[in-house]
Parts: sequence; C-alpha cells; structure tokens
Amino acid sequence: MPLPMPSPTPPPPSPSVGVWFGEGCFWKRQFAYALVELDPAGPFKRNNASVSSVVGYAGSLDTAGGQVCYDARANVSVDYGELGHAEQVRIDLGAGMQEAQFAALVADFFRSFNATESGFIRPDPGNAGGPYRVTVGLPGGVNGKLYSVLEDANAPRGPYNLTMVLREDRVGSVDDAFNTVFVMDSDIFPFFQAEQYHQFHSDVYAYDGYYPDWYRHDLWQLQIDLGRLPFGGSTNCSDSRYKHY
Repeated sequence: MPLPMPSPTPPPPSPSVGVWFGEGCFWKRQFAYALVELDPAGPFKRNNASVSSVVGYAGSLDTAGGQVCYDARANVSVDYGELGHAEQVRIDLGAGMQEAQFAALVADFFRSFNATESGFIRPDPGNAGGPYRVTVGLPGGVNGKLYSVLEDANAPRGPYNLTMVLREDRVGSVDDAFNTVFVMDSDIFPFFQAEQYHQFHSDVYAYDGYYPDWYRHDLWQLQIDLGRLPFGGSTNCSDSRYKHY
C-alpha cells in the first residue's frame, strides 16, 4: 500500500467519537487499524498527519488514581494487567461518518480471527489471559447507536458458518473467554493511552518480519512531532525501559 503524503500540520479538529478494540497484542492490531484509516478507498481517507489509532489500556473501572502503565514491575499498583485492563487500540470516528467508519473497523476486527469447528480464535492465541481478552468499547455499550453495526457484522461466516458471542460487560471481566467479545461502554470505562515507545511499534512475528519503515519510523515520528504521542503516554509512566522497534 503506498504511503500517503504527510501533511505538515494536522487538519482542523472536528467533533469525533472514540472507540477501542482489544484482541491480544495491541502492536499488531494498531497496524491493521492504521491501514483501515489510510485506505484511500475506505470511509476514513486519512493521511499520516490525521491517523488517530493509538494503543493503550482499558477494560477496568480501577483507574489507580489516573495512572495506568505497562509492566510496572517497580510499582504493581499501576500495572495495567494487575488493575484488570486489557491492551486496546483506540480510533476516532469523524462526525457524520461514524457508522461507516465503525463498520470498516469492525469488518477488519472480525476478519482477523481464525475459524475452527467450535468457534473463532484470535491471531495470537499464545498471548493468553485477561490483558489479552477480546473487547470492543463504544459509547453506550450494547445500548449505543453503534452496537447494531457490531451485531450486523457478526453474521454467520467462515467455513463452519459460525458467529462469535457478544457479551455485555458492565464490571470489567478479566475472563479470556473463547469465541467471546466483551462489549463495554467507553463512556464508563476510561482509556489510558500507552507509553510512547508502544505506539506504531513493530510486531516481529507479523508482516513478514518488521513492519515497514514508513510506519514504525516515519509515521511514529510525525505523530510525536504533532504532539499526539506524549512521552509516558496519557499518564506519568516510564518510557525508558524499552526500545521502540
């Protein structure tokens, strides 16, 4: 896919609605959703400066006083997994295009699962447990206006003509349930943007090796320059223990 030409400055802000998806490791899924946003034939038609996909943590009502971090060995009280959060990718839906854009994201989300005779498994089943459970966060949850888009996309499909279980989650379940999507209200469950080094990171087990340089270097640096990827993420977390790949 050709790299869209970056804009020197971000476009004027417009009203938007944020949704988030959890499905195992957030590195792999951010790349997928960024491609959906950059698709010139899709409903987003964004460029490098207007891509909104960011990785982070959500899925728990325990906010640790506003600080949620990755693998916080020195202070497990703010560790995202210990707090019950899962790895997520958040994407902003533009005003007037919310249903079409959400439908494009949902289609990619369901398409990424692998079919078995008993149900669907996510593409990285080796990452198991609550931090990697499958979730969708949208305004209003199952009562939100976008929920019908999720339901419609969950039609019988694949070689076994199966669907996934859409389960409302009001409490922040940490159950990594097979073939199950936990649907959460993003107005109630807060999203915490992850540390800078996690953003546009390369999953070395996907995309035939490292992701392309335009993604993991150029796009990452442009988003930093635009002020969208603050050091430490949305809270005062450490960015010094890991390297951005």
